[in-house]
Amino acid sequence: MALSKEQIQDVAKRGALIVLEYAGINYQTWDRVRCFFRTWGFSKQRQFEFVQDFSSWLNDGCSPSQACRSIMEAGKGDKRLQQEVNAATSIYEALKRGQSISEGMVDWFDPEVVTLFDAGQQAGSKALTRVVNEYLKQEAEIKRAKGEFWKPVKQPLTYFLMVLAFMMVMGLFVLPQFSDLMPPEKMTFPVRFVLGFSEWVKVMWPYVLLAFLVMFMAALHFVTNNTSKMRLSLDGYFPLNIYKNFAAMKTMKTLGILVETRYNLHKAATELKRNSNGYMVHHLNHIIRETQFGESDLGEALNSGLLSKRLMFRLRNAANSPDQNRKKSAISIAADRSGDEAVRALIGTRQFVAFFLWITMSLALLMVISSFMGVISSLFNMSYR
Repeated sequence: MALSKEQIQDVAKRGALIVLEYAGINYQTWDRVRCFFRTWGFSKQRQFEFVQDFSSWLNDGCSPSQACRSIMEAGKGDKRLQQEVNAATSIYEALKRGQSISEGMVDWFDPEVVTLFDAGQQAGSKALTRVVNEYLKQEAEIKRAKGEFWKPVKQPLTYFLMVLAFMMVMGLFVLPQFSDLMPPEKMTFPVRFVLGFSEWVKVMWPYVLLAFLVMFMAALHFVTNNTSKMRLSLDGYFPLNIYKNFAAMKTMKTLGILVETRYNLHKAATELKRNSNGYMVHHLNHIIRETQFGESDLGEALNSGLLSKRLMFRLRNAANSPDQNRKKSAISIAADRSGDEAVRALIGTRQFVAFFLWITMSLALLMVISSFMGVISSLFNMSYR
């Protein structure tokens, strides 16, 4: 029995929703998109600078409400400080409703910033300053590592995009002008390739762009939220090994800051879990399970597979120390070592990526030059007839 138009549309709709859900696109995605555009330009750097300013008002004896009003008045009429004013207004409105400062920060600050602020504030002003400085140091290290990765990649990537654009111009505007000189049966392979590729991109680019967007979202969801045995078994291979090391660096550093300032390991992992993706929730759940009855073995509690065997060996040595301060700092040390391993993985990977881009760019350029030479050859043949 043939399906009706409504049934086909219903099946297609459900299929699309399943695909989008697997790609991590759902009602929460639109909330994140709105939050992204609302806080556009309000980077973590600026968020922490706001936290530092807010903390200084509190240290000077102002109440949280007075601090908010002072920030609102200081930034009034200055478009460059509009987001700081909006953030202060949100906190001020939350305080008037009898809510906490951190509840008023939710709409304007990254969840990680809110968690660190809450822990630092309750531990005292000096602890809050230290938390901010440690986190900014970590962000600077990650930014430096990513900058080092892109240095050798920028040049071949730029050349590749230029050659691709030139190929499109050749295929859409130049070669068609000589179609009378080059009938299809006499076209060389480079000419046919440039014409066919350019025409295909001209017709298919919206679908290709959409396909790439969906594949990117699906891949991102797979990397950050999938915790199947297959996904975890790929952690040691490129590019997942880089993600794993950077995730370990960020999470362990934040975990270490929370443990050193206010929380025990169990409470710190529970706090971090609230705003973590599925991949990190998997590892944090291991910590929570291992520490629910106390922290008898710090090394075993952190042995979820997130840290390498070498780092686990170092961590266990520090954890066995009778010095409690050294035990607490062991997590932050492990985070720093994870960052070093991520940087080493990036350095090794960038050479491969740069080599691949140079080869791809050279092949594309060869096709463009060969197609142009085909036109020249056809013109010479016409002149000798």
